Amino acid sequence: MGIDPDPNNEDNGDSASVLPSSAPNSFARETTQHEMLAPKLVGQERIVDELWDYLMTNDILRIGVYGMGGVGKTTTMKHLYNKVHGSAAFENVFWVTVSKDCSIHELQNKIARALMVPDLFKNADEGMRPTKLFRHLRRKKKCLIILDDMWQHFELADVGIPVKRDGVRLVLTTRYLDVCKKMLCQANIGVRALSDEAWALFVQTLGSYLTPSRKLVAEDIVEECKGLPLAIVVMAGSMRGEVEDHVWEATLENLKRPGVLEQSMKESVLPILVHSYNRLDKKKQLCFLICALYPEDSLIDRVELIELLS
Repeated sequence: MGIDPDPNNEDNGDSASVLPSSAPNSFARETTQHEMLAPKLVGQERIVDELWDYLMTNDILRIGVYGMGGVGKTTTMKHLYNKVHGSAAFENVFWVTVSKDCSIHELQNKIARALMVPDLFKNADEGMRPTKLFRHLRRKKKCLIILDDMWQHFELADVGIPVKRDGVRLVLTTRYLDVCKKMLCQANIGVRALSDEAWALFVQTLGSYLTPSRKLVAEDIVEECKGLPLAIVVMAGSMRGEVEDHVWEATLENLKRPGVLEQSMKESVLPILVHSYNRLDKKKQLCFLICALYPEDSLIDRVELIELLS
C-alpha cells in the first residue's frame, strides 16, 4: 500500500468548501474528550481567531505556529483545542505533545495514545507502523491533530498521518519557522511577545494590591521580562505576598544584571527562573530538582515523588 499524505492527492476530495460555523452537530464523538485546563489568554486572542478562520475553509490543511520558547504558543493552542472541541465543525480534536528529541517511533506511539488505541502497533513490524496509523487515521472525518512543541520536521508519510479535505487537518507549534516550512505548512503564524498586555498579565497573575511605590518597581520588572508570558507569569508568581519594598527593588536589580537582557529566550528567561527557584524553600527546591531528573513531559507519579522526598 502506498502512503500519500499529500493534500493535493486526488483522493483528498473535491473543490474546497467553507465549513459553516453554525453547522448542525451531526458528528458523534467516538471518544470521551474534555476541554483542556488553560490559563486565561492575554494578548494572543487574535492568534486563535486567525487559526479558526483557516480551519473554517478546506483550502488550508497544514498550519504552523512558531515563536520563541515561553512566548505563549502552547497556551494559545490549548484555547484553540477548546474552541474546536466545542464546535460542531469537527468530529474530533487530538492533542500530542511532541517535545525535543522525539523520534518517529515515539511520535507514532503518542498519536496512538491520543487516539485511545495504545495497542495499535502491537506485534506490528517496524515497517508496517506508518501503514497501520495511516489506515486508522484515514477513516477519520473532520478531525484536527495538534502537534505541540516540535523541534524538527517529520515526513508525514514516514509517520503515517494522512492530511486531506474532510479528513485529518494538522496544526503544529515550533520555535522555528524553518520547521513549519519543511512540514509544508500552507499557513504560518508567528506568535510575538506581548506589548501593552504584559502589565495586565502581571497584575492578573500577582493577584494582590500594589502600593504606588511597589507599582513603579513592578512596572520596571515587567519591562525586563521583554513581553514574554512565561517570564511574566514566573516573576509575578514569585512575588506574590511580598510586601517589603526592598525585596521588590532587589528583584529588579537582579534582573538588570549583565546577561539577563540577552535577546534569545534561553538567555533572557533563565535568570528569571533561577531567581524564582532561589526564593523557594529547601524542600520545594529539592522537589524541583527531583522532577528535573525525569524526561521532558513525563508523567510523574505522586506517590513515587513523595517517597523520593521522604
